[in-house]
Amino acid sequence: MSDDIIQNTCDDIIVSMVSDESYIEILSEDLIKVTSVASVLRELGEDYKDLIPLIKFLTSELVLALHTNTFVDGVVDELRSNIKLRLWEVGDEFSLAKLIDGIVMLGMMVREGVKDLDIVEEVVSDFIEFFSLDLSCCDVVREVFSSGDLPLILQVMLVGLIIAVDGINYFGEEYV
Repeated sequence: MSDDIIQNTCDDIIVSMVSDESYIEILSEDLIKVTSVASVLRELGEDYKDLIPLIKFLTSELVLALHTNTFVDGVVDELRSNIKLRLWEVGDEFSLAKLIDGIVMLGMMVREGVKDLDIVEEVVSDFIEFFSLDLSCCDVVREVFSSGDLPLILQVMLVGLIIAVDGINYFGEEYV
């Protein structure tokens, strides 16, 4: 019992020493690695489903670390109807890493108040390509992406990640 308390205390100290930015970096790297392993196992016909809860956890932690507390009515329905790919089905680790790194970069830009429209445009393009989004079927998403409003754009992408893992489980509650 006391060993558990000591371990938990040490874990808490280590976590508090790690900066928010480092934590986000670690989350994104772990998400890419675990998702890639699941994808390889899936392609080999091996059981990968035990990794899905971990992928959902890492995704939910990343979303919670980057979220902007913004909401756009209609985005969830449009993305849910159009995103069919699940992260563990991605065979191309490079495109997954590029997307996750781009989303993290947007999150850091929002935090720092930096707005580089060239980077935003590139990450939006990567997101659309990665999920094969047909923006002609996504009026609200298209409007947000063309708005230049970085926090809204980031939030749409985070919603897309949640949908791409079939929702998240937060304190026992399922969210999509």
